[in-house]
Amino acid sequence: MKDIVGKYRLWGILLTVVIVSGLFWGIRSCSETPKSRDLADIARLKVGVDFSPIDFNIGKDGKFSGLQHDLLTLLLPDTTIQWVPFSSRAEALEALSSNDIELYATSFAWSTNETLEALMTTAPLYVSGFALVHRPDSMSRSWTEIFDEMQDIKISIPKDADDIKVLLKNLQDFSYPTIDIEEHNDETPESLCLAVLKGDIDYTVCDRNIAQAISKRVEGLVVETGIAFDLHQVWVLNDNASELLQLINRQIEQNKGSSEWNRVLKKYGLTSH
Repeated sequence: MKDIVGKYRLWGILLTVVIVSGLFWGIRSCSETPKSRDLADIARLKVGVDFSPIDFNIGKDGKFSGLQHDLLTLLLPDTTIQWVPFSSRAEALEALSSNDIELYATSFAWSTNETLEALMTTAPLYVSGFALVHRPDSMSRSWTEIFDEMQDIKISIPKDADDIKVLLKNLQDFSYPTIDIEEHNDETPESLCLAVLKGDIDYTVCDRNIAQAISKRVEGLVVETGIAFDLHQVWVLNDNASELLQLINRQIEQNKGSSEWNRVLKKYGLTSH
């Protein structure tokens, strides 16, 4: 009889230990649940950028500058940022998908985010427009007059410029059905503008700020800024970086419209809306 009672006591003790251990484990698990990241958590960040006169460049003194540099350092002032320049958008998006970079800070049109797979976009940062770049017309005609009279309008753009493709397809559908979009694999907006200058191609469309910056450095280019609607621009992240996305969006919300934010945008000829 004593043996039976002893066995029941032993089982009771074991059951109590299991229950108490389970409670402690549950409490410990809850206390160790990761919290939303804040600025203190972001000590280092690997960021992809487009190497261009507007987005990101390196001065003779070795200092970084550019729209994306200025905005991101404003949002994350205490973060050590490792800048990774890319020559093409496709290359940068591939690096983002494979987690080689954590953020792609570029002018990416929010309206084309459905083209992204396994990637997310931030809240809108600023509004930018586009420009048609061509050589001067001997008759001083506007681009609309030229296009109205042309039977074949070939416009060259970089291969991965989805936002420009959307713009040109709208022009095809509603105004100029004879537009022929010619995509170039290894060209940047800058190189295509210079190809126009040399006479290798007749037309290209790119961000108006890039076009205006190039036309200030070289003569012989016409920059038509009234070609189409403006677009809200965003940055791109991997879809497993939801906490980083929340942090950046929170910083955008807190800083957007501030005097320092507007100063940066004005420096590059942009607005918030």
